[in-house]
Amino acid sequence: MQRQLRHLWLCALMVVCGGCGDEPGMTTPTTITGPWLLASDWALVEPEKDPIPGRPTHAGACEHGAFRLETDVLELDTGVCPWITVAAPAQRPLAAGTTLTIALLHDNLISNTSALSTFIIGTATTTLYERTVPIPRPAQFVEGAITLTEPVPEGALIYVHVRNHGANTYTLLEVAPAPP
Repeated sequence: MQRQLRHLWLCALMVVCGGCGDEPGMTTPTTITGPWLLASDWALVEPEKDPIPGRPTHAGACEHGAFRLETDVLELDTGVCPWITVAAPAQRPLAAGTTLTIALLHDNLISNTSALSTFIIGTATTTLYERTVPIPRPAQFVEGAITLTEPVPEGALIYVHVRNHGANTYTLLEVAPAPP
């Protein structure tokens, strides 16, 4: 039932969201499963423990309002913090070659000047997914799949990172292994 409701919700987002569609170079999954990551496990990463390279020296620790959980989705708000990294432990191991499905949504991306928005999903040592787009940009729903090039052990921290100039909101709807 939950999977059917999530699918219906994602389809509704695709209809409502202008500029919706698949990310170039990604394949569209037919089903998604979980839990590989638990929504309740997401936590802010302290600046000194952030594995994402390029952190500006002026980017301090984010306030807890920089991210929030809404049911089973993770929302990141760059209006509170322009450099946000959160992490959650993998609940089970995944083998190299496993396909992960990804679904994310961002509202209209705005900034006083032209800028870039970067969204990353990865481990402490490997970027699994990275998307950089120019700002301004209309709201967009992005869905697709990636294949793991190395195994992810149970308990490994999975990082989600977003950075940009401007007050923008990003929602991670799904990052989960596809069924074999």
